[in-house]
Amino acid sequence: MEETSSAKFEQMASSIVSSRWVLFKDPPHKAPMSVFRTASSASDMDKDGSPTIQQKGVENPSSGEGSIPRAMGQNKARRLKEKGKANDDYAAQHEQNALEAVERKSRHEEWAKQIQEEMDDKNMERNTSNYTSMSKAYFDRKKKKEIMTRRQLFTSDYTPTMVDDEDDVDYRY
Repeated sequence: MEETSSAKFEQMASSIVSSRWVLFKDPPHKAPMSVFRTASSASDMDKDGSPTIQQKGVENPSSGEGSIPRAMGQNKARRLKEKGKANDDYAAQHEQNALEAVERKSRHEEWAKQIQEEMDDKNMERNTSNYTSMSKAYFDRKKKKEIMTRRQLFTSDYTPTMVDDEDDVDYRY
């Protein structure tokens, strides 16, 4: 007899629990429309006003329609955070590399310019005493033109500017 009374108790307890059980509880601010709800379904409510199981439609939690999005796990959140930090680190490193490349390029240009100026100075100081006068004049003209062109002091489109009358320039020597 005890077996039947305990079986009745379990059946009664499970029926009470299952009568108030809600498959997917929606937040109060966003309640999806029930599939089976009609104007006459107000009579299908329990005494406390909650819908019965027959009235609720079974929703697929992975469909994303009307279901609450699942919270992100701690491991995934940590991985995303680390990935974000890594992306920031990559961007900072890329920017630093670009700045270093620009600096390296400018140093290289300065170095090349310095070497060229030293070569130009050597050419200008060259001993031309054993040259003939024509060779010396040709050499001097050619080297001066090359040097001045490289130093951008000589331009073919140079036009002298006229001095204004208002300037206090004295041309008498």
